Amino acid sequence: MNSRERVLTAVYHKEPDRIPKDLGATNVTGISAVAYKGLIDLLGIKEDIEIIDKIQGLAKVSSTVKKELGIDTYGLWPKTSKRGIKVEGKTENGEDYFIDEWGFYWKKPRGGLYYDVVKSPLKDINPDEFNFDSYEWPDKNDTNRIIGMREEAEKTRKETDLAIVLGETLDFFLFSLWLRGFENFLTDLYLHPEFAYTLLDKVLDIQLTRMENVLKETCEFIDIIGVIGDDWGTQDSLYVSPKMFHQIFEPRIKKMVKVIRKYTKAPIFAHSCGAIKEMIPDFIRIGFDILNPIQVNARNMNDTYELKEMFGNNMVFWGGGIDTQNVFNRGNNVDIEKEVKKRIKDLASEGGFIFCPVHNIQSDVPPENILFAYRLVDKYGKYPLAL
Repeated sequence: MNSRERVLTAVYHKEPDRIPKDLGATNVTGISAVAYKGLIDLLGIKEDIEIIDKIQGLAKVSSTVKKELGIDTYGLWPKTSKRGIKVEGKTENGEDYFIDEWGFYWKKPRGGLYYDVVKSPLKDINPDEFNFDSYEWPDKNDTNRIIGMREEAEKTRKETDLAIVLGETLDFFLFSLWLRGFENFLTDLYLHPEFAYTLLDKVLDIQLTRMENVLKETCEFIDIIGVIGDDWGTQDSLYVSPKMFHQIFEPRIKKMVKVIRKYTKAPIFAHSCGAIKEMIPDFIRIGFDILNPIQVNARNMNDTYELKEMFGNNMVFWGGGIDTQNVFNRGNNVDIEKEVKKRIKDLASEGGFIFCPVHNIQSDVPPENILFAYRLVDKYGKYPLAL
């Protein structure tokens, strides 16, 4: 069974020869460039490291590393817009910063690893008087984003057997939070609903047009559609009430699914961190096929056996293979083996599970732990499962 067959067999809730493995197919299943440098040094691989996500500092996982770890996926990502970065440089304190096409002011502290939005461009506007036409929005039809994507997808399909995952993003809640600032926008939903809904729809329109342009170019080569972004949970609760989600956000997310289904029947990969157990039935009803990750340290998310029992017939779990908050970075081999075995035992029966950690592999994860965890999948993840 080749990698594409392995992934699709698992995604359609059947047992392949072994559990499929992902690393680097999306910007939520990737690896920090710092951790990646340690990994290739451990493996004795000499290669230049390509950064494919500036904000998170993620490295592109090479075909050589994929082969060493037995990775079954390939991430196909849109390129940067022509206006993707308007301004960049260093602050007076020597901190790296840039302003992107949305107007977000990103800054990375000296010695830091990630960029954060530190200035929200619509923070100080009056929501009752704001003219949406006065703002310089990203060019939703910028063809620079899709240059070469079809050729890359076609070449990957011809030259490899990897499952091709479209790594597009459809965040609209998060982008609205960044545009106004978290506190402002959450308040707008209650005090200035007309403004809030218009902002959501403006962002969504840009994202949907971009997705549609990508699908027109690549849909015939895509095996998995992801990432539909937006985190709906914190460590302990939801960002918005279930009632608000159903009334305001669910209809807009369904628009995303409708656009995707115009072009492909490929399974849809949705991402949300946090304590979102109570929302999983909503995701299934909306039309999501795959959930990433399982943030096992969030409230009500650690019992992966229960999650599989409750939702495993209708939802594929992509991730959650090992806890990245405590075990992957701080654990020894005994801890890691115990964790990986538990997640395999809980999640992998009858397919429906793709192994990767909870979110991206961070810079503090030792390379030995990465190699050990992925090789444990070969040991314990062969079907029929022996655990």
